[in-house]
Amino acid sequence: GPYYNAAGDGKNGFNDISAAIQVPGYVLIAIAEIFASITGLEYAYKRAPEKMKSIVMSMFLFTNAGGSILAFCFNSISANPYLVENFAIVAGLMGAFTILFFVCFRHYDTREKQENEDRMLKESSDSKNQRTKKSECAIDWDFPADGVFVMKIVNSNGLSRLSTHSLPQPHLR
Repeated sequence: GPYYNAAGDGKNGFNDISAAIQVPGYVLIAIAEIFASITGLEYAYKRAPEKMKSIVMSMFLFTNAGGSILAFCFNSISANPYLVENFAIVAGLMGAFTILFFVCFRHYDTREKQENEDRMLKESSDSKNQRTKKSECAIDWDFPADGVFVMKIVNSNGLSRLSTHSLPQPHLR
C-alpha cells in the first residue's frame, strides 16, 4: 500500500501505488471544465448585445484567468504539512460560492424557460400566419398606344411588376 509519511518506505525508496490512480480525477476535472466553459461561453454569447459579443466573451474568459491566478496563489501553501488546510479552504470556498451562485441566479432558469416558450409561440404563429395569409394583389391595365398592352401588378407587400405586351395587329385584306 501507499506510504503516507514519506516519499519512500525505507526499503526501496518508492511507494507501490500507481500514478494511474490520478486518471479518474483528471477525467472528472476535464469533463467539468468542458461543461462549465461551453455553458458559460454560450450564455455570454446569447445574452450579449450584437456589437458587444466579443467583449462579453473575453470578459468571461478573463474570469477564467482570475481563477487561475487564485489557484497559483494557493500553490504556496500546497506543501507538507499544509495540504489538508489547502484543500479544506478550496472546498469551503467552492461550497460558499455554490450557495451564493444559486441564491443570485436561480431565477434565470424560469426566465430562460419562459423566453424560450414565448419565442416558440411567436415562431409558430408567424409560420401559421404565413401559411394562411392570402396573397392579395391589384391589377391595373392600360392601352397607352396602338397595339401595346401595359399591365401593372401590385402585391400585398407593395411590390409591383410592370409588363408590356404587344398586341397582334389585325390583318386587313
